Amino acid sequence: MKKLILSILLLSSIIQSGAQGNLVTNNNWCFFDNTFEPPYFSNQNTTLADFIQANLHYPALAIEQGIEGEVVVLVHLQADGKVDSAKVTSGIGFDCDEEVIRLIMAMPSWEPATLSGTPVASKVKIKVRFRLQ
Repeated sequence: MKKLILSILLLSSIIQSGAQGNLVTNNNWCFFDNTFEPPYFSNQNTTLADFIQANLHYPALAIEQGIEGEVVVLVHLQADGKVDSAKVTSGIGFDCDEEVIRLIMAMPSWEPATLSGTPVASKVKIKVRFRLQ
């Protein structure tokens, strides 16, 4: 049986606000900053990578076809930290994209982004790598 390796990378955080402030760029994203703090995953001492590693399943179709690659998802977080929606921006098919979306939508709330101390809606990009070994 092939061994499964998944790796996760939180690519960037961006703010979804039209607030006044300093223009800041982060991984090709631009936003206005008034002491902006990005959202972060916090679930009882579990990192985002650990959560995804423990809960993501390599789809049988992808295993059968020997499919490897990365799925990149843009995740919209509400001001209370709950996942609002997720959209694949770069996928590999073979049920991998759907599995990542399923997991993201089942994810517990994040600590929300804040702007000048006030929770705000935000977006994060998450990259999940599927690799067979």
